[in-house]
Amino acid sequence: MISFRLTQVALWLGISIWLGGLLVLGPVVAWQLFTTLAHVHAHAAVIKPQLNQPRELAGMVFGNILRIFYRIEWVCVGLVTAAVFVQTFFHLHWWNIWVWLRVLVLAALLAITLHDILGIAPQVFREHKLWIASLPASPAAAAVHRAAFAAYHADAEHDGVAEIMLLLGLLVISAWGINYPTRKKYLRLIPGTQPAAGT
Repeated sequence: MISFRLTQVALWLGISIWLGGLLVLGPVVAWQLFTTLAHVHAHAAVIKPQLNQPRELAGMVFGNILRIFYRIEWVCVGLVTAAVFVQTFFHLHWWNIWVWLRVLVLAALLAITLHDILGIAPQVFREHKLWIASLPASPAAAAVHRAAFAAYHADAEHDGVAEIMLLLGLLVISAWGINYPTRKKYLRLIPGTQPAAGT
């Protein structure tokens, strides 16, 4: 009972921070950074003058925020995965369709998250760095890297939306379909498993 409660704390803590972070980063943090810095015409000496300085400065700040959030996301991945694993193998009955539905949603979520953090994000930072480094000496190379950056950036946004949808699904499944009946409680509900009278 105590181990189940501990996994519940880990599960809801991981989901809430993970989902909350994704919902706040894009619609709130990124939006405010790009619109505010553009409105005040912010610029920095480290940004090349031929670039859109407010946008580049906002991107630089948001990129640093993302790097920090990726570390937080790894912690959330560990909390949620460990909680679901322990609950599935030690507390919940495998015949429950909600249990396997949650495992499948979690597997898809982990695949997209790993693809985003380990696959897409490094390419976004790499192509942006190469794009900036190519200016102004090689405009053709800069255009190629800029197009690659835009494509990877779009992929990252798609992954973020998919993560949000899967996290919402994981939340609903865990809250709606996953209850606490342990293996022992399930066994008590199965005919023929009750102890004989006087034993």
